[in-house]
Amino acid sequence: MQRHLGLLVKNLPPHLPSASIKQFFDKYAKVSDIYTFRRSPFGGHTGQSLIHFENAVELNKALKLNGRSLKDYKLIVEPTVEAAHEIDIPIERPVRTKFRSQLLYVTGQPLDSTEEELTRAFRKFGTVRWIEQSHQDRKKFAFAYAFVMYESPDFATKAYESGVYIRDNIKLKISFFKRPIKYPKDGNFSFQDKAGKRRR
Repeated sequence: MQRHLGLLVKNLPPHLPSASIKQFFDKYAKVSDIYTFRRSPFGGHTGQSLIHFENAVELNKALKLNGRSLKDYKLIVEPTVEAAHEIDIPIERPVRTKFRSQLLYVTGQPLDSTEEELTRAFRKFGTVRWIEQSHQDRKKFAFAYAFVMYESPDFATKAYESGVYIRDNIKLKISFFKRPIKYPKDGNFSFQDKAGKRRR
């Protein structure tokens, strides 16, 4: 997509909406979009707007509005570069790489669910090394959670993206587990928090 740099317009009437600002400039040059700087999401704007035009020719037309009055406010129209030109802006947004791990944190299962049930559900997506199911009882509610360790991050990613169901219609909530974890040979594992303390 070809798009030139816009103009910075200052000293606008503080309570004039963006639509009215665009309507004013559209009389003299073809506006493609406008961004008005606001003091807060609910307050008036700062009196400044960044306005883009359809091409460099239209931009040069708008430059001539410098010093023009709008509702008794003398406009200051400034270019954002020394000379109007066009730049390439990719249409696609950059792809964000997701954190991937072979260890998944699982919630949403019934309190009476078993490790065998979870194992059957997660083995559909790859080789499972181990599953640790736990319950936490609190004063007002109790919930179950589990850790599922796959042989590789690819298996864990497949389960994460596909969705895992238990008892046919209960979809589990899955996330990649990011905290440091150690796996002793005896099968018990401990977590290490930011302060370096361990909990089992």
